[in-house]
Amino acid sequence: MDPSQQIRELIIEVTKLEQDTPFSPDLPLSELGLHSMRVVELIVKLETAFDIEISDDVTVEDFQTLQHIISLVEGILNE
Repeated sequence: MDPSQQIRELIIEVTKLEQDTPFSPDLPLSELGLHSMRVVELIVKLETAFDIEISDDVTVEDFQTLQHIISLVEGILNE
């Protein structure tokens, strides 16, 4: 599965949206209900799904949009 699609599905799971909920890569995820506690949940799911470790230096600001998260995960995968 394409990483961006997998990340999108994890966001839908964490925010408890309907599977077919449309959102653009640049939509602020706070509008979908992704607040700090859900960001922590998403980090755990991302680490498990992609077998990566996300630094403790990452902040909520790094999870503002789908595109931010895709860039973060791809950066870690390409290290």
